[in-house]
Amino acid sequence: MQRINERVVQLNNTEANPKARYVLYWMQMYKRTSHNHALTFAIRKANDYNLPLVVYEGLKYYYPVGQRPDSRIYPGRRRRKAARRLLL
Repeated sequence: MQRINERVVQLNNTEANPKARYVLYWMQMYKRTSHNHALTFAIRKANDYNLPLVVYEGLKYYYPVGQRPDSRIYPGRRRRKAARRLLL
């Protein structure tokens, strides 16, 4: 393991794929665009490689009806989309 900065640790010594078509950011817990060090790191890497950033935000299919978080997640996605424009 190699520490990249105070919040990012490289977990392996694998080189970046030279044939990559995008940089993937797997958004799981901190679904915000401000003060999100992992997202900032992913944006910088995408810029370094001159590749698009793909953000994956998985939804669980097994939430009981009426308890799905969609009503909270989708408005947040709209806010993140608007904020993303400011980051690019």
